[in-house]
Parts: sequence; structure tokens; C-alpha cells
Amino acid sequence: MALSCLLCSSTAFADAHDLSYSKIVRNVDTVVTLAGVPHTMVAIPVRTLVSGNRYAIVFPAPKSSGSTFGIVTTIHDPDPFATNITIDSFPAHVQVFDGLNYILSGGGLGGYNFLVTGSATVTVSIDLGDTIVSISNSLEAKDAVTGLPILTSANTGSSANAVPFAEYGKYVDKVSLINALDAWIDYIRIIPK
Repeated sequence: MALSCLLCSSTAFADAHDLSYSKIVRNVDTVVTLAGVPHTMVAIPVRTLVSGNRYAIVFPAPKSSGSTFGIVTTIHDPDPFATNITIDSFPAHVQVFDGLNYILSGGGLGGYNFLVTGSATVTVSIDLGDTIVSISNSLEAKDAVTGLPILTSANTGSSANAVPFAEYGKYVDKVSLINALDAWIDYIRIIPK
């Protein structure tokens, strides 16, 4: 099912990205790599807020500087739950935010700095009956040559005109990040305890 780009920093809206769920089972502590970023399979226990039902939420948590960081949030939401996908037989809602950030800052003695970064984030909310659990993952666009998460970094001098410093060929939809986040969804499992 198609999910639209909900947040874009450019003036044109991106086309819809299709995400799907096809369960992939990996053992906890296994490392999977998505878009060049290692993720450790984690299992986090949660308890529903009203009924007290217990679940293990299993998903790949990103590693950075040798540490793994995974977070699951339990919430009540007064709005009706809008299902657009099923995750491990539970109704769920997936949101994708992807885009590029064009930043011009400065103007003081150091002149102006022009910076372009990009990222894609997916948030998965899963309906466990009386409680919704939410997990997210975010991936940064990286420069193909430097491998850094900065697409353009330029000092424009005393001029606030960043246009001459644009690297338009780098400012494209980061489909590879969306594909990696689509794969990330496939590893999510909900295990009743």
C-alpha cells in the first residue's frame, strides 16, 4: 500500500513510497546491516497500559560508535487508529518522512555556510488492543564520495547567495534509504509473553 512523503524540505512533494511487511526472523543479538548501518536484533519487554498483557517487541536497533540504541514507546491515542499495514498479524500504521534539509546560516565575520543533509525516518505504531506501541528508525543520506552524512558543505563568503555552490546531482530522492527502512520493518516481531 502506498504511503506518501509526509515531510519534505524541498518545494516539490516526493512521490509515494510503497512499504510492505514480509516477516524475517532473526535471533536476538544477531547483527543485520541496513543501508550500510549495523543494527542489533533486540527484544524489549512491554506491558499494555490497561489489560496488563505482556509482549516482547523484537526489532533491529541501530548501532552507533559501538553502542546499540533501541526504544519502544507505549501510548494511548484518543484518535481512531488508522491501519495501513499489518505487522506480525497486528494492525499497524506506518509513516515515512524523507527529505533534504537546505541550510544557510551565519552572516557574521565568518561569512555564510551552506549545508545540505538528507534523511529518511519510518515510524511504526502497532495496535495491541488497549495500547499502541511505537518504534522508529532513521537513516542519513551519505555523500557517495566521502561517506559523510553531509551532501554539501560550503562557505559562501560574505554573500547569502548559496545557489552557485549547489550540487544538484546529489539532491535526489533517497530511494535506497526508503528501501532499507522497508527491509527494517520486515524484522519487527510481536511475541505475546
